[in-house]
Parts: sequence; structure tokens; C-alpha cells
Amino acid sequence: MPLTRRDAMFAVAGVTAAGAFTHGLAPSAHAADHTTLVRQLHASMTPAQRAAVFLPWEHPSRQLVNTVAILKNPHLGTLLDAEQRALVWAMWHGMQSDGGRARFREPLRAEAGGLDGCVLTIYGDPNTGPCQSVISGGHLQMRGGDLPNGAFGDGFSYGHQVGNGIVRVPGNVWAFHSDGANALFSALSAEQRKVAVAQGAPYELTVQLQGHDGVFEGLSGAALSPDQRGMLASFLEEILSAYPPARVREALADIQANGGVDHLHLRFFAEYAYYADGATPAQVGWRADELPYFQVWRIDGPGTVIHFKGAPHVHAYVHIARDPAHQNVGDVLATTDQLLEGVVLRAFMETAMADAVGADFGLFPGDVAARFPAGEVSEGLVWSLDPFANRLHVVEIRGDAMAEGLRTKGWAIDPARTYRLVAPDYFLDVFGKDIGQWAARQDTSLILRDVLVDALRRAPTLLTG
Repeated sequence: MPLTRRDAMFAVAGVTAAGAFTHGLAPSAHAADHTTLVRQLHASMTPAQRAAVFLPWEHPSRQLVNTVAILKNPHLGTLLDAEQRALVWAMWHGMQSDGGRARFREPLRAEAGGLDGCVLTIYGDPNTGPCQSVISGGHLQMRGGDLPNGAFGDGFSYGHQVGNGIVRVPGNVWAFHSDGANALFSALSAEQRKVAVAQGAPYELTVQLQGHDGVFEGLSGAALSPDQRGMLASFLEEILSAYPPARVREALADIQANGGVDHLHLRFFAEYAYYADGATPAQVGWRADELPYFQVWRIDGPGTVIHFKGAPHVHAYVHIARDPAHQNVGDVLATTDQLLEGVVLRAFMETAMADAVGADFGLFPGDVAARFPAGEVSEGLVWSLDPFANRLHVVEIRGDAMAEGLRTKGWAIDPARTYRLVAPDYFLDVFGKDIGQWAARQDTSLILRDVLVDALRRAPTLLTG
């Protein structure tokens, strides 16, 4: 019997990706079609339009993955004329499968106002080298053209707000992804479920690939039965089915090149598990006669991250690369010999912010939006810590006016002294009451990610001490 794609990828030990698939042929044809469209668009543009759309191939924003427009550029409806927008529509259609176009139609219409409400960024010069287009907007980020390092070498995202706050997000065009994840969970044994269930979902934008020396938690694919591995294979194809079939074939080959299903890990996050009546296991305990429905789950591997956040609505992220060691974009600023995340990166950010403006303290109270795998730390990776381009603001606040939460950070605080505290504007706007009562607030005009890049250029050891 001839090998099926799934057999080649997941069931037959020792079959290489090159033997299982014709690597790269169809995506190259797609890239050529895309390049033709981009050349036509480039030729039709005014200098001002080109300046708004085209960036160098190694621009650090190419590494950003988000469910909002990755750059604050003019919307297509105001930037381009009708003929130019038709070229972008053709580019858009080439980024999806027939079924994917139907899936994306509703969120594109409802949340971005169609392509006219989206932002187009094109990396590279289509006449001289590699060229990739990124269309981003409300709950979507799609890439087309040259995708280095495999079929989906740069991460992308998608989402939909329908079903907001309701169990199983009814009517959401991506709800079937969680249906598939929960079907896979139901096929696990009791012991496997204990390993697969986790507490504390990572921040949704932590989609940086760890490589073969990474730290992976959850249920390993190596612990699955052959039937369960087949289910996981089918599920991966289902997740990717919205994208061109040739891209999907190459993406599966990329996963195989990094060890296949045996090197993937599954996690289902208990804080986002709900029973049919809306109760959570934390409220009622784990019911013996009913499995909860998990709305946040993650698949992690050396060259793969699929993060699905289905609560309160859908934000989902896919990052699959052939060589995870070469995922970074832009100049190399530093290196690290271990995975850096969480409190370590927060400390780096707070120190860099304070040093940049001469403040007494830097404060980054939110989730850290990236992790730094062992290896090179590039501009693009540092930009991933601040994908929203937050501006830094300084507030003046007396020690006795600081909230209790700040006084427990370990800072030496004199109640009678006034301190300068720097934080991202967004956090001051949303969580300012958690800081205390400040007397003055100043916009420094500095962008957080620029400050972080400059800090590492000056002192590459700032990350590791």
C-alpha cells in the first residue's frame, strides 16, 4: 500500500521529510505569483505610498506576531486606489485555501471592515530579492510570498470575537479548532490527561521557537498510542486547512524535520476549562462523569508553536519553522545560553526603562509578551517584547502614596521622598490605580522597544548579568 501523507509523517519511523514530500516546489510557485503581484503594485505606487508600505527585508517588525495591525500605517482603503486594492485582494486570496477564504470572510468583514480596514506591509524589494507581504488588522495577520525557513517560517495569527464570553464560543468560525482539541483530549487515558492538564497558560504572544534544546511541558507525543498520533496528525491538518495545500504539505514536512509528532507536547489549561453549565473545575472539582471543555490549549515542539486562546473569544497563533535556530530577524544584539522568560525579562525591561530616562524605578506590571530561547537575541526578538509600540511615561509619586503592591517589590522606599517611576503608557492608562496616587505624568516620546534595543546595543550582557 502506498504511504499516505499522514503515514509518512507520523507512523513510519525513519522516513525523512525529503522522502515524504516534494519540499518547496509548490510554495516557490506561489511565491513567484505573489512576486508578480507585488511588482505590479510597486510599479503603480507613488513614492509616498511606497514609503508607507515597503520596508527592508530584515526590518525587525517582520518578527512580530499579533492579532492587531503590527504597524500603525494607513489603512488600505485610504492609502491605495481601486486598482491597487484589487492587486492586494489577489495577494490575499493566494494566502488561503478555498475553505480558508470562507472562514476568513466573516471576521475580515466584521472586525477589519474588509481589506480596506487592514494594513499592508511588504518586506524586501520584489525586483531584487526576497519579498514577503503581511496583511494585518482586526484579529488577523496573514503572510504571503517568500516565507523563509519553511512553509510558515514567520509566525501568523487569526481570531474572531463572536461568542465572546460564552462556553465554546458559539458561532465563532474557529470554534471547530477547540472542538478538535477536546476530541483529542477525550481520547487520552486518565493518566495521560493528568500529564496534559496544566495550570498557568503562557501569554498568548509567546510563540518564539525553542529549538531542540528547549524546555517543553505537558504530554509528549512520544507517549501517545498509534491511534492517538493519527488523531493528532489529523488535527494538525485541520488547523492548517485554511492555508494553501502546498504550504500545508511543506509545514508538515517542517514538523517532521524537527522530530515529528514524538517531539510535540500538548497542554490543556485548567483555568480555561468549563463544564456545560459554565462551572469550572476550580469551582466544583473535577467531575468524574463529565469532561470539561478546554478553551485554551497549546502545542509546543522544537520548531512548532500553536497557541489557541478561546476565552473570552478566539486569538490563535501558529509558528512553524524548518530551522528554529534561524527564526530571528534583524541585527544580533546579544546571546544567551539558556531560555529567558518571565521575571528575568521583566527585570531587564524595567532596568532598561529606568536607565533610559533617569528614573528611580522602571515598572512593567503586565504579562511579558515573548521568551528568548537559548541562542541569538535579535532586534526582531526584542521588538517582540513590545509588539504594541508602547510609549514610556514618567510619573512622580511619593513613597507614602505608592500602592501596597509596589512596596512589596523589594524597593527601598522612603515614605517622605518623591520618586520618578517610568512605565508604558498603556499600563498607566489601564492599571494606574494599582500604582497609587502620583502628582505628575510626563510623556517621554520614547518607544519601549527602541529603548530595549538601544540598551542591548550598549550593554549586551544586560540580559545575563
